[in-house]
Amino acid sequence: MVSRLIVLSISVLALLNCGPSDQGDGDIVVKGDDCAHATTCLFPAVCNPSTNQCDDNLDCDQHAECGNGGHCTWGGVCQQSETGSPCETDDQCLTTEMCFGVSVDSAGACGCTAESHVAEARPPNILLVVDRSGSMSGSPWTGAKTAVNSIADNFGMSSNLGLAIFPSSGTCDVAGANPAIAANNGANVKSRIASVSTTGGTPITAQFEYFANNNQFPSNGGQNAIVFMTDGGDGCSGSPASLSAAVTSLNNQGVLSFAIGYGNSASAATLDTIATAGGTVNRYDAPDGPALAMVLSTIIGNVLPCSYVVTGMPTGDVVVLVDDEVVDSGWTYDSSTGEVVFDNATCQMLRQNDNSKVEILSGCAAIPD
Repeated sequence: MVSRLIVLSISVLALLNCGPSDQGDGDIVVKGDDCAHATTCLFPAVCNPSTNQCDDNLDCDQHAECGNGGHCTWGGVCQQSETGSPCETDDQCLTTEMCFGVSVDSAGACGCTAESHVAEARPPNILLVVDRSGSMSGSPWTGAKTAVNSIADNFGMSSNLGLAIFPSSGTCDVAGANPAIAANNGANVKSRIASVSTTGGTPITAQFEYFANNNQFPSNGGQNAIVFMTDGGDGCSGSPASLSAAVTSLNNQGVLSFAIGYGNSASAATLDTIATAGGTVNRYDAPDGPALAMVLSTIIGNVLPCSYVVTGMPTGDVVVLVDDEVVDSGWTYDSSTGEVVFDNATCQMLRQNDNSKVEILSGCAAIPD
């Protein structure tokens, strides 16, 4: 099986700033000279289709009378077309544009030539780090396992998941992810959490030091994140300074660290240290299992960004649509990388709905209706 990647169908409108006449193509032709297109004539002249000569005072009743690259104005005079000019055929627009929206009842509008690009979502790489110390015995552990199962079910296809349980063995031992972060990993995460019981202490600092010195994340361009939960504080040999150093090192490696306090006895100071050094600012509190499931879903669905990349994306204005509706906010576009990043609740919808259609229109400041 392969990871589900949301495919973006991107219509790129590749004209950036069309003027009324492309005077850089060949010699400028004046009234009476031979022509094939209005853009070869000195603006505002058009290419008279009856004579194939430039004409700057050509009366008209319909667009076809104004020749290639021309349109009939409300005043009944032919004029060179530009972006947004009325049209009935592609020939009546600039050579780099098409006529969009023509119907039986109305003319269309000239707009940029459509190109098609394919982009893929970059799923985040998420390492769930779960405290299984002795204090988690009973209903807290049952609630934690249920929450992890929920994340595996809801995000196992759209995110690359991994799981680390601490302590790994004994009282203060730590180890890496098991299962390691991978695509379509929900079933493996659920199998692993089902096989684990509570035991030992709470080696928080040691666990982050292990991650800082032993890379757990694949090099696939997706956002790397640790989602950490505990019901207490460091019960082994850690110190606030050592914990901060380890989490800061991870952040410098491009790993965000989210901190969740589970139950009513989690150390706020420890969690604040993780959130601050980990680049996520604030800790999350989850008093019980259902709240933990909600917090985990919020972090993965609404906080971690959704990133989409297309090769060869041209610069220019972009308009983002989800299921044919314009999304006015909650996203950013980086023209240097051709990357669109969603950073609000749209992420959760995209990750949970296999059928969402995402389209990006780019290149023209105004898209013809």
